[in-house]
Amino acid sequence: HCNGELEEDFTLYPHCTKPVKQPVGTVKDSETETSKFSISAYQHFVKGNHKAAIDDFTKAIELDPTYVNGYHNRAAVHRNAGNHKEAVADFTKVIDLDPTDRDAYFNTGNSHKALGNTIKADRDFKNQRRVHTRQDPIKYPDD
Repeated sequence: HCNGELEEDFTLYPHCTKPVKQPVGTVKDSETETSKFSISAYQHFVKGNHKAAIDDFTKAIELDPTYVNGYHNRAAVHRNAGNHKEAVADFTKVIDLDPTDRDAYFNTGNSHKALGNTIKADRDFKNQRRVHTRQDPIKYPDD
């Protein structure tokens, strides 16, 4: 997934240190504003300013409450900042919007595990395996 290009939309995958290119369709004004906030948030993230990154991802989500990458990216920032409860909430929203997002299950599981909730973590990892069917192989925790 990882490449070095910053596009109008990206996702902070746990194994990537650079933005991930996403397909971009027709851009509406609200999508342009959403992209601006997302790019700004990413720039804050790479500088280690988690609060500003979270604030900008939140602004992007407010513009488009169905913006899956906004929730995913904000959750990743929360996770990196050690805010696992908030990360779980955002990754859960990703799953609500896109039940086939295996990264959301994986990251929700890791955050549940960090919170000491191994039962929920195991459920998340099992759900990740369930939706994994036609996707690239991935590394599972403790494998």
